[in-house]
Amino acid sequence: MPPCNKCKSSTAQEGDSWCLGCSSLEVSQGLLKQPWRLAGLRAVAEEALLSFARLVRAFANLDQSLGSQSAGGSDRAPGLTLAPKPKVARPQRSRSPARDTGPPLPRSPARPPREDRHREEAEPSDYEFEEGGEEEEEEP
Repeated sequence: MPPCNKCKSSTAQEGDSWCLGCSSLEVSQGLLKQPWRLAGLRAVAEEALLSFARLVRAFANLDQSLGSQSAGGSDRAPGLTLAPKPKVARPQRSRSPARDTGPPLPRSPARPPREDRHREEAEPSDYEFEEGGEEEEEEP
């Protein structure tokens, strides 16, 4: 495909003499030159174009920084930001709790229902201790 007749840095679209970027910019400029009935809609369109321009700038910066890294970093364009250093890969952590793969823990024997426990506590036991320690003899 032939180069774009406007920017000379991209290839022209099939059936056109301009690239897609130059054609898009031309259409946008033409629409902004026309009068708009609702100022709010024009303001939204301008914000969209501003966001688009920032995105294109970010892509251009990324292209420059990736190109300079592959060439050894010596041909970096001035004023462009460097890409962040690659982070060391960490093992993926799961949000679910870790599974215990060990053998099951021994369980204590089943407790009697609550009512039975109260009955056991109320019955006298063979191993009851009285207060006072030793038995004292009564004096007459």
